[in-house]
Amino acid sequence: MFCSGNEKDKAIPKRDSIDENQQTMINIVANVMSIIRPITDYNNTLNEKEGLRLCELLNASNVLRDKCINKLIEEQRHAEALKVIVNNWEQITHNIIEMSKQLTLFTEVCNEDQIALIKYGCIEMSCIRHVMAYDTPNSLMTITMFYPQWNCDPVIMDLMIAITLFNPNRPNLIYRDVVKLQQHIYIYLLQRYLQLEYHSMDEAKSRLIKLLKSLHVLRTLNEMIAKDFYEYGNIFMGPLYKEIYGL
Repeated sequence: MFCSGNEKDKAIPKRDSIDENQQTMINIVANVMSIIRPITDYNNTLNEKEGLRLCELLNASNVLRDKCINKLIEEQRHAEALKVIVNNWEQITHNIIEMSKQLTLFTEVCNEDQIALIKYGCIEMSCIRHVMAYDTPNSLMTITMFYPQWNCDPVIMDLMIAITLFNPNRPNLIYRDVVKLQQHIYIYLLQRYLQLEYHSMDEAKSRLIKLLKSLHVLRTLNEMIAKDFYEYGNIFMGPLYKEIYGL
């Protein structure tokens, strides 16, 4: 079973986002820079530890690419569209669990916190892989998988998924400080990658802040999707999502 036996809540999983406001993002970047600094100024390459950490993430993330199909789906009927979404996203969640287990930092988190991170973060991580657009006047739902704006740099996308995974604001975490440190490691790694891409520390920090701020859209998507899943999509849920939603 995915969830522990004492989790009896049947409410929609709480929605949260990594950034409560813009100042929080600036503070996170400042904290990361003060906590984790390279011994030397590596302007042209990652150091060995950074390289190994990034390679581990990219290798683990292959499961998300290998098991997802690049396609565009349009459904006129809400129920049919919801069925497609639930089935697809449940598979994505299985893949996210498989990916997470390959990350050393995830295995260092206690089992209870692993469950909380996946349970309350799976929809947000799936949102990074999906861009959903509702055409209300025409009652049309369009699901675009691997939207070009995200897929332009798969390294950034994988790092954003890792940052979202280690969100220390998730409910029911036992060791928040540990999760926060793990998240900071990936935020720092993203900053280092951007520094190498743009050959400028200032540009890297600026783009890092913008990327972290952009995650606020996940809150809106998370609330919309979780509500539909819980109210209308539960009949299409498989065992994993039923455990996540306490059904």
